[in-house]
Amino acid sequence: MVIVRERKGDVTISTVILIVLGLAVLVMLIVGFTKGWDFFFGAFDNAPSELQTLAKACALYAQGTLRIDFCSYKLIGDEIVNCRHPTIIDSLKNDGVNTEINSLRCDMDNFSFRQSACQTLAPAKPETKITTSDGEKTCADYLSGTTVRCTGPVVISPACSTYNTDFACRTAGCTWT
Repeated sequence: MVIVRERKGDVTISTVILIVLGLAVLVMLIVGFTKGWDFFFGAFDNAPSELQTLAKACALYAQGTLRIDFCSYKLIGDEIVNCRHPTIIDSLKNDGVNTEINSLRCDMDNFSFRQSACQTLAPAKPETKITTSDGEKTCADYLSGTTVRCTGPVVISPACSTYNTDFACRTAGCTWT
């Protein structure tokens, strides 16, 4: 006669792995809540800023005399900038990049270019900053009195086309398209 003994204390390897993972997650949660999450994720803040990344891209645009890319506006944070932004120009000069050549001239003071940048990059954000040769302005300076994709019935007074932000348009009962 063969007697088979049952083992009641056996623990499988997968159970041990799950217990170890559970303890690791528990320790991470405790440390995260007591010391702050920067203890684990603070290293990700050391990446270059968007403005620094754009400055390096602008150096490539300047070396290749790529005027369209060099002069195009981009939304970075709460500011609309292009490669003629004073901070980027300083960075390019420090790197020895010549930005004074005629092929890199931007019509930075052209009102319609800045207005178009505000309409396309920050249509519902009139507080967005944009740097000009006159200093720093906001998109509200370029959007006031302009028609910005606000439509509605003709019977509404004042007409929907007079509103230049999403909030103002919808508040008046018009449609932001």
